[in-house]
Amino acid sequence: PEYCWTEQYYAPIQRAFTEFLDRHGQSEPAQETVRAEKEEIRLHQEFGRWFSYAFYILHRPELE
Repeated sequence: PEYCWTEQYYAPIQRAFTEFLDRHGQSEPAQETVRAEKEEIRLHQEFGRWFSYAFYILHRPELE
């Protein structure tokens, strides 16, 4: 459901941005991470009806 994304995923991430940046000394990689997260949130808000996620778990067979 939508609230799972907005209230249980994106909202906690947004609340943690300032602490995350401070913990990483406002570094450029940390700022880029926050920018990417903000862009994902924006895309979800604008186009959330038309996209979703897929996760793949791969297993490499043991070599004999």
